[in-house]
Amino acid sequence: MFDSATELNSSGLTQRDFAGLSVALLRIYEPASAAEFRRRIPELVAGLVECEEVIWATGESCQPGETPCGMTLILSVRDGSQTSLVLHRRALRFSRRDRKLMQALSPHLSRALTNALMLDEVSERERLLVDGLVQAGREVVFLSNGFEPASISPRAVEWLTKYLRDASHADPWPETLRNWIRQQLREPVAGLVASRFRQPLILKNESGTLTVSMLADDESRPLVILTENPKRDLAEAVRRLPLTVREREVMHWICEGKTDPEIALIQGVSTRTVHKHVQHVLRKLGVENRLQAQRVAFDLPAGPV
Repeated sequence: MFDSATELNSSGLTQRDFAGLSVALLRIYEPASAAEFRRRIPELVAGLVECEEVIWATGESCQPGETPCGMTLILSVRDGSQTSLVLHRRALRFSRRDRKLMQALSPHLSRALTNALMLDEVSERERLLVDGLVQAGREVVFLSNGFEPASISPRAVEWLTKYLRDASHADPWPETLRNWIRQQLREPVAGLVASRFRQPLILKNESGTLTVSMLADDESRPLVILTENPKRDLAEAVRRLPLTVREREVMHWICEGKTDPEIALIQGVSTRTVHKHVQHVLRKLGVENRLQAQRVAFDLPAGPV
């Protein structure tokens, strides 16, 4: 989210300030309606910059504040009306550090507000679809006119810049992606009437695979679905499990798809012995079968056990 080494030197903010901003961004980009976003942002901002009052202002007269004890951040302009966030305190002036913090936060507040407003405009059917995809670990990007994203999350930006050479944080939606989208929208899909998944774009590098899919129909806006499959380090995944050395060896071969007789042949032991180890593994991991055990291995967070 921040290139801290560069920004720290140029902004005058401290490492603690950047840590606070990073935590704030996680909350800012949490999916929310416009009403919920407006409710939680004043408290979040007040936690970063000490102030007596943080209020929303809507209209044509709000201007960026230049007074020592006030700051006004214009976050959105829609249909000639602008939405601003106003910070105020009566006695203590806002410092240069305070203004730098809000300057760094302002574009993210603006983007997150746009996301919230767009979420309010999404139909109930689209909302259910998006919620399901996000919960499954995917990212969803709705398209506006001109094949551009109507809104885009930080994780989607991270994935696109990781797998597309011509993508950057400044322009995460490069011409390569626009051309693919144009081609998808031009190609008819025979035999499909409602939801129409097109041919996905598969992007691979040393980090893993990013699958870019498009869903378009006649009733709702086209959307792009991003799914990342990072490369798995099997040895590291198994090492982090709360198992004995022999059980980890068995678990390694379970993850490789080996059967009990095959593992027995590899390890030079009886099938019955392997079966006992497998049962111990399943019990310790709290699962019922080998597939669930594999999912536990790869879903554990990285770090020492």
